[in-house]
Parts: sequence; structure tokens; C-alpha cells
Amino acid sequence: MIQALSGSRVTPEFICPKSHLEALTLLGEFQQMIDTFPYSSGLTAREAQAMGLKVTVFTGELFCERHSLRLGAGHTQLR
Repeated sequence: MIQALSGSRVTPEFICPKSHLEALTLLGEFQQMIDTFPYSSGLTAREAQAMGLKVTVFTGELFCERHSLRLGAGHTQLR
């Protein structure tokens, strides 16, 4: 994931909230979310999209790598 971002102006920020409410509050401060890989976030990516964030998704072959693939409009798929 970090390699895919090289050369861009994006600086990744990893956040470990203590509660679900804190996670949603922190998500609301951003315009874009990059989904985790190889274990995709699933619910977190869906909540981020519902809050209006652009979600970038990395996909693979395994089930755990594909949870967030079908978010619909508003996401970007990277392989």
C-alpha cells in the first residue's frame, strides 16, 4: 500500500481509536480513506463511504482481501 502511494502527495496516517464513536469522529475529519490490505476493513470502509469519504480499495484473490470490493460508487479499486 505504501509503495502504491509513493510519488503522490498523500501521507498515510494510521489511527487506532479506543471506541467505535471515536473511530467515526476521527473518520469524519478526513476526505479519503485507504482500505487496509490484505485484510480489508469491511464495515469501517462502508461507514466511511456512508459519511461521504472517498474509499480506495486494494483487492486480492482471498475472501479476506475482498470484503470492501463491492462498495459501489465512490470507491477506487487498486490491485
